[in-house]
Amino acid sequence: MKAIIRKRYGSISRFVKQNGLPSTGVSDLFRGRTSAPVRKAVERVIRDHDRATGSTQAKKVAQA
Repeated sequence: MKAIIRKRYGSISRFVKQNGLPSTGVSDLFRGRTSAPVRKAVERVIRDHDRATGSTQAKKVAQA
């Protein structure tokens, strides 16, 4: 999932800044701790990627 974010934004920190998220929000998500805004932002990027590629990564995020 980080690779998908990096592919679209160039880096995780750029994704965080452009979406107005807490600096540790994405890292916290991958550690199992997150806020609703972080989860929604990551899900949106993954969903957009899935639509473009026919992948199913969004389902994996929703199950986490």
